Amino acid sequence: MKNVLVFRIGSLGDSIVTLPTLFYLKKKYPDANFFLLTNRANGKINVRQIFQLYKFFAKYFFYHSKNNALFLLPKINSYKFDLIFNLAPNRNQLQKIFDFIYFKLLVGCKKYYSDTKPNRNIPEYKRLLNITNAKNNFIEYLPKIKLKKKNNIVFCCGSKKINYQWEIEKYIQIGKHINKIYPKEKIIFLGDKNDYQKSQQIINQINNGINFCGKLTIKKSIILFSKVKFYFGEDTGTMHLAGLAGCPVVAFFNYRNPSKKWLPLSKTFQIFPSKICYYKNDFCLVHQNQCVKTISYKKTIQGLDKLIVYLKKSGIL
Repeated sequence: MKNVLVFRIGSLGDSIVTLPTLFYLKKKYPDANFFLLTNRANGKINVRQIFQLYKFFAKYFFYHSKNNALFLLPKINSYKFDLIFNLAPNRNQLQKIFDFIYFKLLVGCKKYYSDTKPNRNIPEYKRLLNITNAKNNFIEYLPKIKLKKKNNIVFCCGSKKINYQWEIEKYIQIGKHINKIYPKEKIIFLGDKNDYQKSQQIINQINNGINFCGKLTIKKSIILFSKVKFYFGEDTGTMHLAGLAGCPVVAFFNYRNPSKKWLPLSKTFQIFPSKICYYKNDFCLVHQNQCVKTISYKKTIQGLDKLIVYLKKSGIL
């Protein structure tokens, strides 16, 4: 029986786009034991929560820094790994050198697979599948989630990063527009507990909504997404949960988080990338999120209406 080590870092969204590759590896090595080496993400949600739903890994190795990763070597080497898949996001040259030394020389695994020539113009889930030489469409590797009667809509108006956030006034306009189209449907707000107050402000203004921010587990969120008409909101881990459940997605992206790279796993989506970068620092405090603010709510409404028409013609709604 083979022991396989997977290296993947990041938070919820990063973990979700890894799932097609993990399902493929499980199918290719059905008798293998899989282990995950990952960082302790800053987000409230531990990446282990998403992987535990599908019972991927026998054991998790968490590290805080490079030094901490070196201290883990005795434990990692005790499993004598037969295969290592480096599924980390795009790495700079120094990180690639460290990875090679760590996995190939210090761990001493002969079969080490990584992305030697990363293509930044393809979706992340496809880039990861390419590392394993998988040939089929990513949808074929995902679990089949039974979609149920479509009621209600999900909004997500929160993001950990300030420069991803849309203005609250635009959410209010979109909410009022949805009220006209679906006067009997509820708008359900999802996110973590830090999004609760902002979501409640929108609910109070549009007189419609249920505030579940910080109240649902990952599993319950996926079940919810299998029942709603569509997701609307920012590029967040919640958006990727919607995509995983096969829920249609309407989302917008800031300039520094390319929409082509971080597409949701949903078959049906409408995205709105910002086209201008005013970036000056990690939180874009100087230009106050101008890249996201350039995304017009009127154009977003037009795109939303087009998606709804398509979903109705396709029999999805």
